[in-house]
Formats: sequence, C-alpha cells, structure tokens
Amino acid sequence: MTKRKGIDVSEQLKDIDWDKVKVDGIQFAMLRIGINSDTDTMKNLRVMFKNVNV
Repeated sequence: MTKRKGIDVSEQLKDIDWDKVKVDGIQFAMLRIGINSDTDTMKNLRVMFKNVNV
C-alpha cells in the first residue's frame, strides 16, 4: 500500500498558498464544498478549480 501525504481543506484556513503546499510535498487536498451564493464562496471555488491539476 502506497501512502500519500494530503490535507483537509476547510473555510477556516482562508487563503491557501498552494505553491507552498506543493513544495511541502502535499499530494492531494480533500475539499468539502457547500454551494451558496455569497461572493467569497464563489471566489474560492474559482480559485480552487483554477489550481486543480488533473
């Protein structure tokens, strides 16, 4: 079994430096998305999807 290093991302973390996360060897992030119409949620979703490397 291969172990991978990941993080659990929540709204309490606010701004995440994804470049630093990558440099620190994090290989994945677990995200829980609750959709609502507030501006911050929509901004965070756009940033998250921009940073997803599939």
